[in-house]
Amino acid sequence: MKISARIAAVIELYDALSAQQMPADTLIKNYFVKRRYAGSKDRRAIKEEFFNVMRQYGSLNRFIKENAAENTNRLLILTYLLKVCEESIESITDLFNGDAYSPAACDDTERLFLSKINDTPYCFNPMDECPAWLIPDFEATFPETTSELLAALSEKAPVNIRVNTLKSSPDAIIKQLSDLDISAKKTTWSGTGLSIENYAPLVNLESFKNGDFEIQDEGSQLIAGLVAPEAEHTVIDYCAGAGGKTLALSALMQNQGKIIASDIDEQRLNRSDARVKRAGAKNIEFWDLEKLHSTSPKADRVLIDAPCSGTGRWRRNPEAKWQLDAERLDELCNTQADILNKAKKYVKPGGWLVYATCSVLKRENAAQIEKFIEQNPEFSVLDYQTVWAKNFPETSAPTKIGPFLELTPREHQTDGFFVAILSYGVLGK
Repeated sequence: MKISARIAAVIELYDALSAQQMPADTLIKNYFVKRRYAGSKDRRAIKEEFFNVMRQYGSLNRFIKENAAENTNRLLILTYLLKVCEESIESITDLFNGDAYSPAACDDTERLFLSKINDTPYCFNPMDECPAWLIPDFEATFPETTSELLAALSEKAPVNIRVNTLKSSPDAIIKQLSDLDISAKKTTWSGTGLSIENYAPLVNLESFKNGDFEIQDEGSQLIAGLVAPEAEHTVIDYCAGAGGKTLALSALMQNQGKIIASDIDEQRLNRSDARVKRAGAKNIEFWDLEKLHSTSPKADRVLIDAPCSGTGRWRRNPEAKWQLDAERLDELCNTQADILNKAKKYVKPGGWLVYATCSVLKRENAAQIEKFIEQNPEFSVLDYQTVWAKNFPETSAPTKIGPFLELTPREHQTDGFFVAILSYGVLGK
């Protein structure tokens, strides 16, 4: 594909996103299903450009509104090319030429707009990369570092993998990848985590197809580690989703004990069956919520990876911030409280209830735990640092203040995560 055709594809994707809100990865996947003529390099380039624009979406829109009467997705891309990519007006109008598969030629209004902004300074502002209504929540949680955190959440996320120790080891995977000219190094905290240093189609590798590793952010790996399951334990993954943390728990338990994976989305849960077989995990059972509620098993560990705003994952899903609204956030907070109250009954005395989110907002994290403890005094907070020292002895704890693990891309270069460990009744073991 010519560069002009790639740009036309990006505009089409933004038009589609404006018409129907959905995760950008799903949108892009569906787009290319209908355009199989696009090669792998073209697909990668179009996707990368789409997300490059989205990471400055707020700043670009603010700039356009300051200089134009009406915003369009074409103006968005034109502005991006001129002010971020620093292309000349001549080169841009050459790309917008109206040829087959190219964007339509610029009209008089667009040409006038380009001329107007050509010498106007453009500045990326992290505070623009968050909906205005949500800024107070960030400032309440990070009163001194909101701008720095939003800047970090606007950066491109690294690619991390978790080595499946049921089948391989970090050193072995590093060697295999190196033989394929893929550079990988060990992550800072997770003993099974690797950071991929250069682009590679990981899902096409035989080692991935064999289940030797999973693509998973280091922060997500640490959540499983803080569940600290022992080999003989029964563990309930209450919001298992696609099964990423379920598989990490299985490896930690060395394929022993029992893991009950459940989720409100049964279809998504069922799709994880192939991942489980690929990983060689044999201690995982899939239960629907009806079976879980009617059987009411008791577990040593209950993990709640709660549905949340996803603010900690904005590096990977930057479009999600513009699809979130205040009503939805309130709904999520109510759902989190409801899940905590439902899941608590599955914890046996001395067991742990582990609550985690990929949010950085206090109202979804510490505030939820404070309210839960107040209403359920039979539970007490365990300082995660104590658990960390036992389960990650080779590294120091990422955060030193407070009993909760609170990760951010600004401080820890992981996605934003929160983890609280709650012991039921007697002191947890």
